[in-house]
Amino acid sequence: MTVYSYIAENNPNKVVSIIESFGYEVRDNSNLGKSLQELVSNVGESALLKIMDCHPDKDILLEVNAPKKEKKESGCGCSGCSGGKAPQYLNASGSENPSTSNAMVSQTNTMLLAVALILSVAIIFKNN
Repeated sequence: MTVYSYIAENNPNKVVSIIESFGYEVRDNSNLGKSLQELVSNVGESALLKIMDCHPDKDILLEVNAPKKEKKESGCGCSGCSGGKAPQYLNASGSENPSTSNAMVSQTNTMLLAVALILSVAIIFKNN
């Protein structure tokens, strides 16, 4: 079964009106599928577009073949924050901006060094 026959069987009145809109006359309704095929052969794309517009499964075909929309998922699953950076979830995933992370590591290392220096000086003075 061709697509033309399928459309003609499911919507014969619309098919007849399409054929007549291009200036042709339908004499035999038993072979509308073949008439549609000949119409497209003679007229071309404009006839094909009109025929496909009355396809009985047009909505399903358009839905299945529609371009996929990219979903931006935040990763936190809340669906309300912007990229997982909502105030109530700040750093809940443990990820931060790399420059902020490097600054914090450097600051932590400096504090540890200062504490170690103070302890060593305290131990030296206690022993004297």
